[in-house]
Amino acid sequence: MVTIEELAARLRALPRFEPDPAWKHRTKGKLLRIMDGRCNMGTVNRWAIFATYEQDPIDFAQWVRAKGRDWRPVAVNPERLGSAVASLQPNLVIIDSHLARRVDLARMVRSSSAAETAIASQSELARIA
Repeated sequence: MVTIEELAARLRALPRFEPDPAWKHRTKGKLLRIMDGRCNMGTVNRWAIFATYEQDPIDFAQWVRAKGRDWRPVAVNPERLGSAVASLQPNLVIIDSHLARRVDLARMVRSSSAAETAIASQSELARIA
């Protein structure tokens, strides 16, 4: 029976080879033709983040999707808001008005991002343009 280490050594010993350049060119062309009809490469996603402990913020997701096809809703726990803002560079950040640290979270987002920041609950989203 062959051990995992022996199998890994045998695989590493195999000669390396690149795929046929003609095949790579044809495949890339096919993929680009397929993608051209289905998506616009110039479209940039606009992210809206909702910092909340709510398990299912459906109202927020629907409100964001109503803003347009290029808007993407993301709900995160307040502890993860800083990393979410750094990763996504959102256009909009909503902080749940029921959170005890809402003012500190808003200050943190405003200092680290150019995102529009508001404090509101799901039911108060209609007042935010």
